[in-house]
Amino acid sequence: MWLLLVSDGMAEGNTSQQEGYMDELHKSFSEKVLEWSDMVDVTLSEWLGGEENSTEPGRAKSEEEKLLKERTSTDAFFQSDKYLGETDDTYLRVRFDTQFQNREENEFNVRVSAHLPLSRSKKRFNLFVEDVNKDNAKNVLEDTDEKNAAPRLGINYFAPEAYGVRSKYSIGLVGIHPYVRARYNILFETGEWIIEPVQSFEYSTKYQFEEETDLYFDTQPNDVSLFRLQLYRKTETRTDGMDYAFIFSYFYTGSRETGWRVSQTFWGNTQYSYSVDDGTEPPVMSEPYGGISDYRTELSWRRNVWRKWFFYELMPSVNFHRRHDYRPNYAFRFYLDFYFGTYRW
Repeated sequence: MWLLLVSDGMAEGNTSQQEGYMDELHKSFSEKVLEWSDMVDVTLSEWLGGEENSTEPGRAKSEEEKLLKERTSTDAFFQSDKYLGETDDTYLRVRFDTQFQNREENEFNVRVSAHLPLSRSKKRFNLFVEDVNKDNAKNVLEDTDEKNAAPRLGINYFAPEAYGVRSKYSIGLVGIHPYVRARYNILFETGEWIIEPVQSFEYSTKYQFEEETDLYFDTQPNDVSLFRLQLYRKTETRTDGMDYAFIFSYFYTGSRETGWRVSQTFWGNTQYSYSVDDGTEPPVMSEPYGGISDYRTELSWRRNVWRKWFFYELMPSVNFHRRHDYRPNYAFRFYLDFYFGTYRW
């Protein structure tokens, strides 16, 4: 914690100093990332007979689009799942993720994610790599029964907007198993609110079918804050019942360097069951339960410090889960994020 306070105090002074060793190292690595992306881009362009990148037709910016830009910048700053699911920004992110909990195992991981553009081959394509970490990197070429135990890589295609509907299509691999994914969203403006339904479908040769719906209600109490109500539901072949959640979030970004978020989440399932911790092998499953199974309150403080490509985030939380008989599980999560390439927030 003292290290964070010292780094905060030195941030303003350091940004005006002459570039040092870390800046040169970051610049060199970023150039390598872009060179690699460009090499892949040229190769795919030759294979596909692609067109040179061209500018999108210009159009007037509506009030809806201005508000969309403001809420998108908030999601980009906090690196929300919504932003990561829809962005075509260029970045390579290295995340150090540490979590301490009093009722579950502590965790430490290093995760790598990337989105790289293919402007020559097709202006709407980009390569993606999602959450490669020290645990799943060894499963790239392995057959695993756990979907989250293998990294994802593939190509995104951002289709032209049609009748107000934005769509993104993905094809790639989960470990060694092919999958396809489609994501659709549309915006509605009602007074001071923007309503955005998002629907996605995914099919994998290994993990079969899943579909997910998110409904966002966003409004801005003032220029530096955003209030969001998110309604969520999901079904998948390998899980009984339907997952659902209600999430209330308040975001505050008083400056480009600092922001905080507070959220209250209610998670549930129509046929929820969990492993009973009684030491038996294989573990005994609880009786199916329909209702809210987890209540979570979370506070997040995110800070861009020292350089534009370095962030830290502190996330204290408490949740009350059915498998712990709704006794409090106190947790503290800590992120360090490093960005390379031409990523901008």
